[in-house]
Amino acid sequence: MVCLTCDGSYHGLLSALFEAHAMKPSPDEVYLCPPAQQLLIAQYIHIATDMERAGRIERAIREKLSPTTIHHVQMVASSAVPEAGTLLFRYLQLGWKVGKALDDHLVRPEVMDVIKLSRHVGWEINKLLGMARFNESDGGVLYCVLEPDHDIVPMLAPHFETRMPMENWVIHDITHGTAALHRPGESRIVRGAFSAQAMPQEDEYEDLWRAFYDAIAIKERVSAKRRRALMPKRYWKHLPEVTPKR
Repeated sequence: MVCLTCDGSYHGLLSALFEAHAMKPSPDEVYLCPPAQQLLIAQYIHIATDMERAGRIERAIREKLSPTTIHHVQMVASSAVPEAGTLLFRYLQLGWKVGKALDDHLVRPEVMDVIKLSRHVGWEINKLLGMARFNESDGGVLYCVLEPDHDIVPMLAPHFETRMPMENWVIHDITHGTAALHRPGESRIVRGAFSAQAMPQEDEYEDLWRAFYDAIAIKERVSAKRRRALMPKRYWKHLPEVTPKR
């Protein structure tokens, strides 16, 4: 049993997928990162990130398959599902055979499993675009902390780069240890080494936001069930409007 692993990054996964398609016989599994518990009967091969190979397979997906396919690849690569790499490998194996019609083969589990996971990641991105809350530090940096299920900060960052291009801000995913850092004219993603010790925990604008939220609420139409559907409760920890003042 041969299993490929990578560093968990998007280009790292593309590099592993490139190697997986080149290997004969094909590997049994492709992991985003080495599993915590490894099978004794398995041979684990770590694939280093190769930007040239990652670019080649990405171009092949765009040219030989479709824009929808590359969208699903990007979404699934951002997921926290351990078997995401294997799902994409089997999905693309079918894609090289059927071409641009890949995503029309909804009865095939290789396609449906990827589309379902892609939609779940996209759903979380859409929710957190509307539920990101920023505090301002003493140094004027806007800081947002999130705890998403998936590693989606790199997918969220471009939206805020467009909305707040002249601000200094940080979006910090404390679940996956990822942070998007932005200052006018420059943005970058940092993984694993970002410290938020100097960042604010609460500021005066949170009180203003709570007051605004309460003022526009129509008490007779408040529905806790509907609110939980639109704002899943697992994200409430970082929403000042639904958490008490500390």
